[in-house]
Amino acid sequence: FPNIDYAPTIESPLCLVHGTADQIVPFNHSERLFEALPPKARARPLYIEGMGHNNVHSVVRPMFVSRLNEYLDLHVWPKINGGKQLEYSDDEEALYEKPTGVRRRR
Repeated sequence: FPNIDYAPTIESPLCLVHGTADQIVPFNHSERLFEALPPKARARPLYIEGMGHNNVHSVVRPMFVSRLNEYLDLHVWPKINGGKQLEYSDDEEALYEKPTGVRRRR
């Protein structure tokens, strides 16, 4: 599916979730898709260092829930409740998260 062709037309904030070691959908697809989004549609993505496509461990769950809560706080609840938007870092380093406690198969 040519997601990148539709990215410039997206108006709602989009949160991309992708593992940097994905061998099925190359990680650079998410990076390119993020860059193709209009600025107003760029919610902070969750790029998980060392994760592949089908090996998402339970260790990642807290990172995912945290990013989902951030997304909701910034992009959903203010529109529903008329609430104040929270602020989060735009730091490039903050885009990449490293899971802890993941055991590798040998």
